[in-house]
Parts: sequence; C-alpha cells; structure tokens
Amino acid sequence: MTEKRISNLSADERTLLLKLARQSIEAAAAGQPPPQINLDDFPASLRQPAACFVTLYIGRDLRGCTGTLVARAPLAEEVVQTAAQTAIHDPRFSPVTPTEVTSIDIEV
Repeated sequence: MTEKRISNLSADERTLLLKLARQSIEAAAAGQPPPQINLDDFPASLRQPAACFVTLYIGRDLRGCTGTLVARAPLAEEVVQTAAQTAIHDPRFSPVTPTEVTSIDIEV
C-alpha cells in the first residue's frame, strides 16, 4: 500500500486510513456494503471533516480515482465511502473484481 498524499497525519493514522480503504474496496468488490465504523474508536484527527481522493493502481496503471473537494464527513467515514466509490463507480473503469483487490495499491 502506498502512503503518498496523506498529509499532516501520523504514520499510524495513515496506516489506519489505508486499512479502512482496503476493507472498503474488498467489500465493494464482493458486492457488500462498506464497513461500518465507530468514530469513537478513531483519533480526533480522523473524526474531523475532510475532503479526500482515493486513487487505485495495479502496478503503474491507474485503476480508479474519485474523491471530494469539500469536507462533508469525518475523514475516516469519507475514506470508507470514497474508496468504495472509486472501486465500483469510476466511470472510466469497470468495477474492481474480488481477484484484483490484493493487486491494488492505494493512495489517499
């Protein structure tokens, strides 16, 4: 997993967001709803509203990229929703399949 583009967060917070993104992509690819999260379990920085983009790659090839420009939800929730959106609804690509998930690199 790639940690580029997540600024002003600790390494643990970046790792947590990437884990959330991967779980969301796995669920979306399997036709399941995104993971439910309890914001009380997250550091304050991830509970603050923030905009984000999630970019997916397989190797060096773009596999999807969507996001928001306006903060509309806590960052942890936004990453979960945006990761699922990117995996399934980027109009430039077919939906991510379950077999592709382990090959995907994620940028948040």
